Amino acid sequence: MARPRIVISPETLRSLAAINCSIEEAASFLRTVKRTLLRRLKDSEECRAAWESGRNEGKVGLRRVMWAQAQLMNSAGVHQAQFLAKNWLGMSDKQAVELTGKDGKDLALSPAIVTIIELPDNGRS
Repeated sequence: MARPRIVISPETLRSLAAINCSIEEAASFLRTVKRTLLRRLKDSEECRAAWESGRNEGKVGLRRVMWAQAQLMNSAGVHQAQFLAKNWLGMSDKQAVELTGKDGKDLALSPAIVTIIELPDNGRS
């Protein structure tokens, strides 16, 4: 005799997805196994739609909090604004550095320095 089919509420799935639960975490909360939850998400359009909707709601909520924090006029706001600029706008803190020798001539490197700069292949061709 087969086990009774577990009842998985689409609303519960949506709520778990909204707080960014992994499949494993959601399955544990629902007192089932990952395989069962994955099968339900595959077979049930209602459950799949609830999971995807929850994921998107969670992303929107997190984005709202991040944006609000970036508006603060304190160090947390500055750091959040920098994070968003780097991740959303592709900005970076990297600066180009040009090294020159005496009087703007080429920098003379000794063989010892060149050897240190050259990294071994480590068999990762």
